[in-house]
Amino acid sequence: MQSTSLTSKGQVTIPIRLRKTLGLMPGDKIDFEETNSAIILRRHENNIQTCFGLLKSLKNVSLAEMDKAIADSAGQ
Repeated sequence: MQSTSLTSKGQVTIPIRLRKTLGLMPGDKIDFEETNSAIILRRHENNIQTCFGLLKSLKNVSLAEMDKAIADSAGQ
C-alpha cells in the first residue's frame, strides 16, 4: 500500500505507480466512488472514449428490413 499526505487545500499527490496503472495524465479527470469501507478512484472516461467502437458492428440494412424487424418484434 502506498500513502501520501493531504495538503491544507485538500489536495493529494497520486503515487506514480498508481498514475501509470490508471493511465492518468496531467489534466485528466478522476471519479471518486464512496463505498461502505473505502473510496474508489477511477480515471474519468470521456463520452467519446466510452462509445469508441460501439457502431463498428453495424451493417447496412434497408428500410424494408428495418420495418420487418420492427413488425416482428412488435408481434412477440
